[in-house]
Amino acid sequence: MARPNLLRIDDILLRAGGVACLLWLLGAAVSLALVANEAIQGSSAIAWTALSTSAPIALLVAGFKVRRRERRAWALHRLVDDHVELSASDLLRDSDFTRATLDRAIRDLNNAGAAYLVWDRKSDVIQDGRLRSTRVDIEDCPSCGAKVSVTLRVGDVAGARCPYCHDPFGAERHNEEKAQLIDELDTDPAITSARNRNDSSFSIPIFAILTLFFWPLGIGYALWKWQAGELPL
Repeated sequence: MARPNLLRIDDILLRAGGVACLLWLLGAAVSLALVANEAIQGSSAIAWTALSTSAPIALLVAGFKVRRRERRAWALHRLVDDHVELSASDLLRDSDFTRATLDRAIRDLNNAGAAYLVWDRKSDVIQDGRLRSTRVDIEDCPSCGAKVSVTLRVGDVAGARCPYCHDPFGAERHNEEKAQLIDELDTDPAITSARNRNDSSFSIPIFAILTLFFWPLGIGYALWKWQAGELPL
């Protein structure tokens, strides 16, 4: 399955920054030509060039900042996908996540329909929410072959032990159950509909006009629509 674009706003900002760079280069070339022909004063050209530099720089910095946020969210997605559940305290200690950026990454993944993660604040564990509520039946022990009747959450299978020989049921059984259930849950209507959302009132022309005449308004408009959920993922 192709990864959904979590934060479309970074693409918009980076593309706008690229266009602004081209316009700035064009404007700088025109200014130099006018100065050479003594149509305008050199000091005016320098002042305009310096002032207009802020637009592409601001757009690119904002775009790369949001792109970093998206990459951080995908890094969390890979970790949870590999381990089913993670200790939040361990993750915070061993990575550059803070509690704020970790919470934001979970929201970004959930809002984009890329995952359904739950941060259990009481146990301080991050889990795949779909598997968290799913239970499986284990009918035989892979070690001693004894017939058992155990119902466990998928995330608990790896640490569960046979009541007879006390050997763990094993990570292999856990991974098999996990893979099977993820295949089934990938068609979850709630997740699928979230992936396919495209209800947007974000206007590219308005964004372009605002950015052209006063770039802070353009960035503010994009952020406003994004925070309001009106910028498609």
